[in-house]
Amino acid sequence: MKTCALVVKRGVRALVPAGSNQRFADRRDAGRQLVTHARGLPGGLLVLGLPRGGVVVAAEVAAGLVVELDVLVVRKVVHPDRPELALGAVTAGGTVRNETLLRRLGVPAEQFAALAAVQAEEVLRHEREFRSGRPPLALAGRAVLLVDDGLATGATARAAAQAVRAQRPSWLGLAVPVGAADVVAAVTAEVDLLVCPVVAAVFRSVSRFYAEFPQTSDDEVRAVLDASVTSQPVDAHPPRHLDGVGPGGHPPGWVISRNRPAGRRSPGRPGG
Repeated sequence: MKTCALVVKRGVRALVPAGSNQRFADRRDAGRQLVTHARGLPGGLLVLGLPRGGVVVAAEVAAGLVVELDVLVVRKVVHPDRPELALGAVTAGGTVRNETLLRRLGVPAEQFAALAAVQAEEVLRHEREFRSGRPPLALAGRAVLLVDDGLATGATARAAAQAVRAQRPSWLGLAVPVGAADVVAAVTAEVDLLVCPVVAAVFRSVSRFYAEFPQTSDDEVRAVLDASVTSQPVDAHPPRHLDGVGPGGHPPGWVISRNRPAGRRSPGRPGG
């Protein structure tokens, strides 16, 4: 069956015939292929990998674009009785609240604060483990590209995008090797640019689109980040802190992606 390229620019969508079906060898191969679709991005770009597997993909993207790499540890704050509902998100930069959902569900401020505090402890623990003591990079006023290994439900990507937006980047993009067609379309609204080489109408799991898709360990994430510190571009020396406010301008977004054969999407979606 034919593969299609899905192009979304300023709200206009069209399906364009493209090449053959695509499957990635592993996360590193996926990252290298993402680079070919991610040219012409803003200068001074910072690539943020979403742990765990997204960091491996992000390392290849950062190396291919010759830009800086860091990790964004994000934890969703979920409703205790409705874990599928994200009340907000926590990163090292602070907490983002879904005010609409909080009001609709009547969640008291004290309850949300307690739930967020639990996730904040997890964020700090993973930050320490992944960065080997290095503080996180400042995002204010920077062009930021989030990278993950796949887009299944979009919950993690949305939480990450909202958390980064709260830190006032000048530009925000998202790059994933593969995503479910409806989720890709929905998440586009959260970022200035979304790049997804394979958009699948039938989407059972992220792993289906990889020949090898092993679990990524904390040790592997730490090793990837440690190696990136010694190979950063010579002019990449932004401050490593989280204060300051950037211009926060957001240019219009567009999507470039290639569809898998059309069909009904399976309800089961392991992945982010």
